[in-house]
Amino acid sequence: MKHMLRNRHFLLLDICVIFSATAVSYIIRLETLNFDAQIRRGIILYACFAAFVHVVIFYISGMYSRYWASAGQAELLAISSACFLSALLITLGVFFLTLAHPAAANYIPRSVPLIEGAITTLAVIAVRFSSRLYRSRKRRTSTSCTHEKTLIVGAGQTGIQVLEVLQQKGENVVGFLDDDPRKIGTLVRGIRVLGCISELSNHVNAQQVKRVIIAIPSAPGKVIRRIAEQSRQSGIEPQILPSIYELALGKFSVSRLRPIQIDDLLRRTPVR
Repeated sequence: MKHMLRNRHFLLLDICVIFSATAVSYIIRLETLNFDAQIRRGIILYACFAAFVHVVIFYISGMYSRYWASAGQAELLAISSACFLSALLITLGVFFLTLAHPAAANYIPRSVPLIEGAITTLAVIAVRFSSRLYRSRKRRTSTSCTHEKTLIVGAGQTGIQVLEVLQQKGENVVGFLDDDPRKIGTLVRGIRVLGCISELSNHVNAQQVKRVIIAIPSAPGKVIRRIAEQSRQSGIEPQILPSIYELALGKFSVSRLRPIQIDDLLRRTPVR
């Protein structure tokens, strides 16, 4: 019920966005705020038509049945595709209307659908992802005092997967460590890459970390040993993911995290 109510809110927001985008499109196209009665009528007619087409395409595309609090690249692609398709249909509709009734071009310029489509796309993306950002920050704030601070070693695809699962469970992830210099200092899904792996002890103490997760399935044994030694010096027994071969057998879950075993320390450097 809450999920349906949330998507009804998005439906209402989409309609408001489309009407607002239409008004802004006319202002940009005509370069004025003073519209005569004919133009005002055109704005209303176009906005109603555009809202109908956008909402129908959004509904067919499943945009009102998604959980936007965890939106990612797939959702961004879905929004872009739906907005492009609806904008294309609206543009064709206006084109054929003005072709059949040339006088209609006086109150519905052919360039309006292009401007409105671009504005609507950006606004719809902003609305959906602001929901994710708000919920993410709210969850982080509410859990920062109730969950142990976690540091993820490895900011690659596996590390991101671990982060997503932990955030869904309300865990408090304070940062990543990674040896790729291009990633250090950047944000990965809103979480900063604090530094390189050799600085683990410093960041554990500075961030008051209580949990270290090694998210590098292909890491050789010497890297695992180095991470384990630094973690234990700070009084933390690190957890590790299964090897890349074990991960291939199934999707990661928190239950698959385990203490370091002797086999992990004997891993060989992957052959390139």
